[in-house]
Amino acid sequence: MGLHSTFEISGLRDVQQRVARLGLQMKDLKRPNGFIGAEMVKRNRARLDRGVDVSGAPLASTLSKKLGVAPLGGGHGLFGKSIKWTLAGSDLELFSTFIGAGVAYRGDTIVPKVKKYLTIPLEARGGSEARGRAGLTLEDNRTGRRALHYKDTFFLRVNGKLFLVQKDKRTGKNADKLRFLFLLVTRMKYPKNEWLGFSGADLEMAAGVYGKHLDTFEDKK
Repeated sequence: MGLHSTFEISGLRDVQQRVARLGLQMKDLKRPNGFIGAEMVKRNRARLDRGVDVSGAPLASTLSKKLGVAPLGGGHGLFGKSIKWTLAGSDLELFSTFIGAGVAYRGDTIVPKVKKYLTIPLEARGGSEARGRAGLTLEDNRTGRRALHYKDTFFLRVNGKLFLVQKDKRTGKNADKLRFLFLLVTRMKYPKNEWLGFSGADLEMAAGVYGKHLDTFEDKK
C-alpha cells in the first residue's frame, strides 16, 4: 500500500461514551462507518480536483502549472483513483494503493532504483539553440513517452547539466538540429503535499453521522 491515514473513532469521546451507555460495541457502528468511508473517498477526490490538500492549502506542483492541469492528476488521476477505505479494528482507515502516494505526501527525495538517472521531460519548441526547447511538448511526454521509446539518443552536457538528446530527423528548417528530450538528474526532491486524510470538517461530518446513528438505538429503548 502506498499510504495510510487512520481516523481513530475512539478519539470522538462523545460517541465512545454513548456507545458504552447503550451497551454497544464499536463494531455496531459498521453501517455509519461504511457511509463515512465512502464519503471520505469522495471528499479527498474532490480536494484533488480543486487542487488543495487536507488543510485547504494549494497543492505544490510546478509541472502541473506548466501543463495547465490539476496537481497530482486531480480526483480522477492515479492518486484519486487509488484512494480506498477499510476498517482497522474499530478505526476507519483511508489508504492509497498507488506506490508513489507516500512519496508525494511526505515530500521525499527520489533516487533511481534501476537506472543511473531520473529522466525529466523537457518542453520542446524551436531548435537546438533553445537548449531543450526542440522535440515533443511536455504534454506529449506526460502521456507516456519515456526515454526508452526514443532511438539513436546520446548524452550531452550543457552548462553543467546533462541531457538526453536526439538528432532531429524532420526535414526543412529543423533538419540536422538537436532535440533535447530529457534532463537527467541523480536525485530529485518531490514537493510535500498532504493530499490524503481527514480535515476538521470531515471529523465534524463523521461525528454527526455517528450521532444520528446512535439516536436510532436510543429511540428504540
